[in-house]
Amino acid sequence: MPVSKRGTAALIPHWRPVRGSETTLVVQLEQELTSRIADHLLRAGSRLPSVRRMAESAG
Repeated sequence: MPVSKRGTAALIPHWRPVRGSETTLVVQLEQELTSRIADHLLRAGSRLPSVRRMAESAG
């Protein structure tokens, strides 16, 4: 998956938290972002969407 030229806002909405998991939502998001950085899908200095926008997109 190539890096979006519009910023990371296009990448993050595809994240879906696992509700009811023993892993907290914060840790799930941290793991997702760490994975995207390691896979070069998220660049250093990229802007992330607001907390409200991520919450809306995650359902």
